[in-house]
Amino acid sequence: MIGIGFSSIRELGYSEVVSIYESYKTRMPNFESVFNYRNNKDTKRSVVGKILCFKLMEHYGLAGFSMAYETTGKPFLKGNTTNLYLSISHSDELVVVAISSHEIGIDIECMRHISEEAIEGILSFEIANAILTESDWNTAFYEHWTKTEALFKCIGSDFHVIRKLEDAEYIRYEASFYWLEEIYFEEAYKCYIAIKVAGLTEMQAFNLLKIQLH
Repeated sequence: MIGIGFSSIRELGYSEVVSIYESYKTRMPNFESVFNYRNNKDTKRSVVGKILCFKLMEHYGLAGFSMAYETTGKPFLKGNTTNLYLSISHSDELVVVAISSHEIGIDIECMRHISEEAIEGILSFEIANAILTESDWNTAFYEHWTKTEALFKCIGSDFHVIRKLEDAEYIRYEASFYWLEEIYFEEAYKCYIAIKVAGLTEMQAFNLLKIQLH
C-alpha cells in the first residue's frame, strides 16, 4: 500500500487553522506542539501535515493506528500488531504526506531561482558540473535535490553518503533497492518519493489524494 495526500495552505487563514485544530485536538496526540512555531506559516504547515496523516488513516480504514515518533524524530504510524511507514514534507504553500507498508520518503520543493555559485557550494564538483551543463539547470538542481532528500528520509543514512549515490530511477544501497518516482502537483514545484522495494520490479501503483481539510 502506498497512499499520498496533499493540500495547500494558500487560502487557509490563521483563524481557520485554529478552528481546525480545535476540531481535531482530542483525536491526535501531542497536537498542541504545532503552536511551538513563531511563524504563522510554519504553524499552518504543521497543522495541515498532521491532519493529512489523520485523513489518510481515515481513508484507508486505519482506525487502530496512531501517529508516533522514533527517537530520531522520524514519524511513523503505530498499530496494535504492526507499524506503517510515514513521511511528511512541505515547501511554501504545499504540504504532502505519504504512508506505506514499505519504507518510504517524500520531498517537495518550490523551485525558486538558485545561483550557479549556490549549486557549486551545496553539491560535489562532479554533480554540480553535470547539473550546470543542463539547459534548464535550475529545474535539474531541484530534481536532484528532491530525489536526494526523499532517499535520505527513506534510508535514514548519513546525508553525505546519500549525495554520492547515482542519480537514477533505481538505487542500490547496502544490498537493498530503492525506487524513485516523480509526483507532479504544480509547475512551480518538484516532488519525488523513494520507496524500498524487494528487487528490480515495477513499483506498485499509488493513490494520490487531494484532501479537503474542512
